[in-house]
Parts: sequence; C-alpha cells; structure tokens
Amino acid sequence: MQISYEQRGFPLALLFGKVKNGQDIVLEDGTKIIAADYISAPRPGKTITILGDTRKTDSSVRLAVAADVLVHEATYGKGDEKWLVSMGILPICRQLK
Repeated sequence: MQISYEQRGFPLALLFGKVKNGQDIVLEDGTKIIAADYISAPRPGKTITILGDTRKTDSSVRLAVAADVLVHEATYGKGDEKWLVSMGILPICRQLK
C-alpha cells in the first residue's frame, strides 16, 4: 500500500518537482523517498477547445480538429438568421445539429 505525501507529512511543494522528475530524495532525518514509489508512467492528456460566438476561421478549425472535447458557445435567437447567414455562422450551427 502506498502512503501519500500528506500522510507522511512531507513538504509537498518543495518535493513534488524533484520526485515528479524521477529524483529520489533523502530527508534530514534519513527518510528515503523513492520517486518510483510515488509516480506512474506518463499518460497522454486531453485537449479541450472552447470557442465563443465566432464564424469559421482557419485558427478555430485547427483548434477544433484535434480536440477531444469541443464546446462552441452561441447565444443567438430567432430573428438573427439573416445576420448569422451573412456572417457565415448559421450554416455551421445547422451542421452541428
């Protein structure tokens, strides 16, 4: 059973970076902290893209294509259709339905 930093009373902020980089540490009292006991193998992260009210741009496409999660906020209502079409936004909204 692994014991956490907090359970051992170690100063987490001072030790975490060294241990995270795989460095073993010996405390003043002789306690040995073996990095491998506290870290796991690297895991890939997730990419989340959040876009506001915007039309399609090369930048927004680059952000969205590789995202694991895409959130696209839009706050338009009835009566905005003509303007949304002129801005190129409405066709995108229709594609997402």
